[in-house]
Amino acid sequence: MSLEKEELKAIAEMVQIEMTKEEEEIIQKDLKCIFKLMDDQLQKIDIHKELKPMVSPCTHPNRLRQDKVQYFEEKEELLGALPMKNGYFYVPNVL
Repeated sequence: MSLEKEELKAIAEMVQIEMTKEEEEIIQKDLKCIFKLMDDQLQKIDIHKELKPMVSPCTHPNRLRQDKVQYFEEKEELLGALPMKNGYFYVPNVL
């Protein structure tokens, strides 16, 4: 992989760095060496031997519970403590 001069200029503009022509050439040459080194290292990896297919990014299985109806004994007591207006719960304006 190589980095074209236009791409390097676009990156430099995004990060607001000014470069001279000499600096552009040096950086482009250095990045080319870095990309080659990375590519060489990646080519050494035997992905069929080293990696297993990922079925899910989660390492723990989901723990599901049974859905069952539970009745709350104090429902009327709690609802009676809420402010009411015209038969509806009154909620003050938030905005």
